[in-house]
Amino acid sequence: MLARSVGQEGISGRHLACLAVALILVVQTSVSHAAVLELEGTITAIDATVRTVSIARTTANGDKILKVEVAPRAGDLSALKVGDAITFSYDPEDEIVTVITTESPSWLFYDFMCLGVTPEKTLAFVSDSEVRCMAGESPGNKAPFVLVSGKQYGPCVFRCEFFYNAEAMEGNPMVGVASPLPPMKGNTFADRFPKAIEVKLWHRGFGSMLLPNTGFKAEMAYGQAREGRVVPVLKQQAPARSGWNSLEIAVKDDKAIVVTGNGVMLNSLAQVEVTTGHIVVFPPSCDFRIRNASIETTREKKSLPFSNMRSVSCR
Repeated sequence: MLARSVGQEGISGRHLACLAVALILVVQTSVSHAAVLELEGTITAIDATVRTVSIARTTANGDKILKVEVAPRAGDLSALKVGDAITFSYDPEDEIVTVITTESPSWLFYDFMCLGVTPEKTLAFVSDSEVRCMAGESPGNKAPFVLVSGKQYGPCVFRCEFFYNAEAMEGNPMVGVASPLPPMKGNTFADRFPKAIEVKLWHRGFGSMLLPNTGFKAEMAYGQAREGRVVPVLKQQAPARSGWNSLEIAVKDDKAIVVTGNGVMLNSLAQVEVTTGHIVVFPPSCDFRIRNASIETTREKKSLPFSNMRSVSCR
């Protein structure tokens, strides 16, 4: 059958070579691309001659040293020194660092479902103090994404104000804390979604919480009737359906988490299993805005400008 498809003279060596190249291209394009990872660490060694760096990282399995090659497009290594705290983009498929910066971005824009979503398609307005998400009628604006803080935080207070049009909302907006970075692998939305401690913002349960999994350990500080992953709100406080609302999430030294909305305490947990990680914002498919985001720790209190944002995509 194959011989007849290329003519009566059969398959020549040239035909075979072309077929091999075509098959390679088909295989390469059919394989799902690995995600480029955004990681943090501290430089422990630099070899500018062969363009390698050793980076100390703290992981769930303890401290690790990652020795990696740095791509030429990442720039001159002479600007780096041992002891620098860095943020870097790591391609696990090619085992190479593509970007190194000594200043972490405030926010990372994650196309976590690998659908080609970009800030240009989904963010209608961005400034230091405010971001406006999912505006417009284009189908591209409906694809899911998350904003993730560029740094991890332990004990802290995260504050922001949010706005959405409840009548046009599709989905359940949330702000999460203590999250690892989105895994960006797996076949389903749930596989790829960041495993945060989620605080829901929707009007039917503002302040209710969703834990990362059913076995996640946390005590109900006020005797809430936990149902699997769900921690119901303590006191219903309907947010403005078309106006600004305030949110405060306090992660405390004693592993407690307290959620306050519009000046009212909405929820509280104690003895939470994991309280260190990234802050995550998941907007619904409607006109959704966040402004005046800030973080307060024992060492500093600062704003998290939305203009300082980096896009993270799949290869």
